[in-house]
Parts: sequence; C-alpha cells; structure tokens
Amino acid sequence: MKIINKRETYKIWLQKFIATVIFTPLVIVFSFSNYFDDPFLGLSRAWLILIVTILYLSVIVYHHLLNPYFISYSDQGDNIQIRYYPVRAFNQKKNSIIIPKDKFVKFEIIKSFLGEKIILYQHFRKGTAKYPSISLSGLTKEDSSRLKSSLSRYIR
Repeated sequence: MKIINKRETYKIWLQKFIATVIFTPLVIVFSFSNYFDDPFLGLSRAWLILIVTILYLSVIVYHHLLNPYFISYSDQGDNIQIRYYPVRAFNQKKNSIIIPKDKFVKFEIIKSFLGEKIILYQHFRKGTAKYPSISLSGLTKEDSSRLKSSLSRYIR
C-alpha cells in the first residue's frame, strides 16, 4: 500500500499563499490610500491594519501549530518505508524511516487538540528503538486510518 499526501500539502501551501496575497495588498491600500483618512465602518486606519494583520497571523500560527508533514508511506516489499518532512517555508531537512517488516514492533498514536502524532518502534539487537514522532495533521482522515490499519498488520 502507498500513501502520499501531496494534495493536502499543496492545499496548505495554497492557503498560506492566498493569505499572503490578500494580506499584502490590503495593508498597502489601508496604509497609503486617502480613502481611509476618515474612519471606515467606524474603524480608523490603524485598527483596519491591525485587524487584517491579526487575521493573517492567525492563519500562519494555526498552520505552524498543526505542524503538518508531507508523508510518503509504502509497505511494499520487505520494508516499511516512511519519508517525511515538515511543510514549512525554509525547511531543508527530509527524513526517512525504513524498518524491515520482521523487525517492526509497534506504533503509538499521541492525540492532541491539534491532531495526531505517530511514533514507530523497531526491534534491534539490544532492545527496542523509538523513532521521532511524525505529525499526521497533513493526512486526510481516510489516509490516516489506512496508515494505522496497514501498520497494525505488521505488529509482532
């Protein structure tokens, strides 16, 4: 089975881009237009800029707190393979986890109000290794449940 959340990743980038494209001209118009010298809808120029800035920052902070990841999952062949990286503007670090199916021990789901994170465990000679958590907030609910059911098949 393969799961790739490329479409959801593009949606997140698009939401941030649209927010930026809307925010920037609004601030420029509110700042330099003579139309807003007098209060508009009872709000001064400074209040209008503040409201638009707060709305923009709320979109950016929301996506930052969700910490969505691009995830590519495959269980074809003898290995479980997950490639992932955070969906951020200046992220250069791409990670990969490859676990032989016979060495896969378990997975753990950590739930929070901002989504779920998954932690994978692999058996090594001297014990069990715990991989860093991966945020599942970038996956659709269907892909998330498919990932969990696929991993459940390989638990020893």
